[in-house]
Amino acid sequence: MNHGIVIGIDFSDPSRRALEQGIALALHLDCPLTAVHAWNPSSWAGAALPEEAHWIDWIDEARKAAKQMLDAWVQLATDRGANASALFVEDGASAALLDLSRSADVIVLGRRGRAEIAHVLLGSVCERVVTGASCPVLTVPQRSQCPLIPERILVGVDYSAASGTALRRVAALHHEMKIKHELLVAHAHENERALWLATPSARSADYSRHLDRDLLQRWALARLDPGDSVEARIIEGTAEDGLVALANAEDCHWIALGVQGRTALASFLIGSTTHRILKLTDRPVLTIPNPTPGVGEATS
Repeated sequence: MNHGIVIGIDFSDPSRRALEQGIALALHLDCPLTAVHAWNPSSWAGAALPEEAHWIDWIDEARKAAKQMLDAWVQLATDRGANASALFVEDGASAALLDLSRSADVIVLGRRGRAEIAHVLLGSVCERVVTGASCPVLTVPQRSQCPLIPERILVGVDYSAASGTALRRVAALHHEMKIKHELLVAHAHENERALWLATPSARSADYSRHLDRDLLQRWALARLDPGDSVEARIIEGTAEDGLVALANAEDCHWIALGVQGRTALASFLIGSTTHRILKLTDRPVLTIPNPTPGVGEATS
């Protein structure tokens, strides 16, 4: 069964924003929408219960209330014209979403502002889903001012298979949406001092950057369909700061990043770079898994 666009729902304001984003995508792409709530009463093991309440009765009432709330949220999507359904799962949130990612087109999660990730449930759910999902994951800031349907997307590139996959998937998404096709690709030089040591004059450094930009442009075009266009940029400094600043300066509606399969982030996103970008940016971030982890790509 294809679950289409899967929305993680925990009834918070960020997940309401995720639902708005999911509805817009489902309507534009004419695909189903599945609102999923992962209900795990074991997480309340330490909570105090009313003395007069029996544990089993209390759990049954809480389950019933959660199902009713989920149905109400789905009704909002249905009223907008979406082909929406509810999925109530009694499991941990990350486990449920990772399982659904095998039959989903994209998972949409909400997050708070620029300083805190709003997990579908508290803890490391968002991190686990972003790094382990089999399908793309779109994390949407609660107060994002970007259009729900993007027209300009920035793709981070490190010349890996993961970033090549991300570029192709983003280009395909543009074609499927039949919207204005504006792709911006960027590669980060994280050690500007090394560049200057290799090319000590300003003129030679500028020429080196030009060659790097030309290489990036040719690499990107080789992975796109004939007739597609792309604009290449070289970023000085760290990937996270540079990508966020460039997305703001160029008014890119989404930032797209490749992730290396279900085990580790692509080399462009070593360590916690993806999560720092999620915390720094006020724009939606689309993370795209590479289906063939460990397979490199040529840079020329």
